[in-house]
Amino acid sequence: MTKKRKPVANLFFYIGLAIVMFIILFPMIWLVLCTFKPNEEIFSSELHILPINPTIDSYIYAFNDQNKLLLYLGNSLFTAALTAIITMFFAATGGYAIGRKNYWGINAIIVFLMIAQMFQGPVIMIPWYKMASAMHILNTKLGLVCIYLTGTIPVCVWMMSGFFKGIAMELEEAAAIDGCSRVRTFWNIILPLAKGGLVAITIYSFILAWNDYQYALILTSSDQAKTVQLIINELIGSIGAINWGGIMAMGVVVTIPVVILFALVQKWLMKIVLGGIQMLRSAVIGLGDIGPVHVKAIKGLPGAQLAAVCDIDQALRPQDTKLPFFTDYREMLESIHPDCVHICLPHYLHYPAALDAARAGCHVLTEKPLAMNIEEAKKFTELESTFQVKVGVCFQNRLNPTIQVLRKELQAPASGAVTAIYGSVAWTRSKAYYDAKPWRGKMDTAGGGCMMNQAIHTLDLMQHLVPGKILSIRGVIGHLLDYGLEVEDTASAKIVFQNGIQGFFTATVANYENQSVRIKVRCENASFLLDDEKLWKLPSHGGQPMLLAENSKPSIGKAYYGNSHSALIQQFYQAVSSDSQDYVHTDDAAISIFMIDAIRRSSETGETIYL
Repeated sequence: MTKKRKPVANLFFYIGLAIVMFIILFPMIWLVLCTFKPNEEIFSSELHILPINPTIDSYIYAFNDQNKLLLYLGNSLFTAALTAIITMFFAATGGYAIGRKNYWGINAIIVFLMIAQMFQGPVIMIPWYKMASAMHILNTKLGLVCIYLTGTIPVCVWMMSGFFKGIAMELEEAAAIDGCSRVRTFWNIILPLAKGGLVAITIYSFILAWNDYQYALILTSSDQAKTVQLIINELIGSIGAINWGGIMAMGVVVTIPVVILFALVQKWLMKIVLGGIQMLRSAVIGLGDIGPVHVKAIKGLPGAQLAAVCDIDQALRPQDTKLPFFTDYREMLESIHPDCVHICLPHYLHYPAALDAARAGCHVLTEKPLAMNIEEAKKFTELESTFQVKVGVCFQNRLNPTIQVLRKELQAPASGAVTAIYGSVAWTRSKAYYDAKPWRGKMDTAGGGCMMNQAIHTLDLMQHLVPGKILSIRGVIGHLLDYGLEVEDTASAKIVFQNGIQGFFTATVANYENQSVRIKVRCENASFLLDDEKLWKLPSHGGQPMLLAENSKPSIGKAYYGNSHSALIQQFYQAVSSDSQDYVHTDDAAISIFMIDAIRRSSETGETIYL
């Protein structure tokens, strides 16, 4: 459990914070107060923070017709806003292209663009003056926008490319399978995930244009193009007595648009300042086999901030000592108040932990299986409506490139209708596997054996790939191992879908080795085979198999975990942020629990079970 800060430490912390804030804000506060003082009070030898004789003469001076502040303010707003808008467009599109596609020579182009940013100011002023004159944009607001864009677009494209690189490619592949065009995918899925980057470049480009003095001084001379920075400088440099109160009032007025901009984007700005581009605070419960995979995935996602982790085993505490660690997840929920909770616990703890998290107002992402049995699965499906939270299930293999491509092929008219599907899991598990974690071999803690623990992903994919609902299941389970297990180590089943599609499933952990998961789908005009993380197309009329897709290997965890946890978590977080329904729901995940229950009941009764 993480240590709590003592009251005395809290007191000193807030005192120190208040002092720092005062030092930062005092010059601005002093500036605002001085605008309500006459000049003699501003330069008085006696220190008076508050005005003795308050007056608004400084603001009357600032807004008189002679100074033309409103005209110059409008010019600055136009150039800064247009610069920000154009920069945002090119940075979003250009950054997406660079971040998602590995074009030849693109890195060299980026390097040259960044080097070009070193040549600013007087070095390029003469060339820019001659170019603006030749293009007839000298002494215009458009001319200023053009030169500002040369400074903002390269930097912002580079910044946005980094944001887009952090977004999982599997999300685009999944959208393409669902029929989304590239433009729609970019607009509805990818761009919302990069809101933090858009906020950053908007602020950067707006302020760069707003604060410019040098280019505006050289390239503009008429009132229709001059910016507000010029008028302030002209008044300061004018001959005669300077109305410093009026100058300060202008400074306050000039600051207001920037303050408004910050107020509009403060939500995203704070997330950038405090946590990079984090959107949702996450907590992981359970740091055993799969927990570290979730931890790494969360740390690598632009939409997530790992706020805390929990495990009863102190030895699993992460090396990151700054990360809050708890041994009681209920205390963690009360202390941290995370937005999303990842449940990576033994099967029998999935529902109790999910229930507690949902009661605390947290969105829940649970590892498979969804539940121990049908009754618990039904309770799981009620959590969303009861507590108004989202509950997702980690069937990450749905987002594997092979599965995404296979779904697209099965929906293509050229393949013809699906006629049959086959799924096989032939693995090995030693007695030591069950001895190390005894809960795996007991029905009241595991809910099942090879079907529930090893082959549930395959069962899920079989019903996910085939169109239509399941009509009936006839199966048999048994024990080929002499480990004294309560749960099955071998299972087989005949599955019939309502549209007549035939399915066969087999799973065991009594094999001599771990063989690759195999899924074969037969269509009218072609067959498809998923084997050894590769998807092959097998033509019906002979010919060579064609490799369609291949899954990448995970960098952490066991190979059969797959490499799509990041994509699934990001998909779930996007659904939470945008309040969409694009994630693996509990009612969809519950189908695999119903399939397992039907196979077990069929084995016990010797009858075909109709769903």
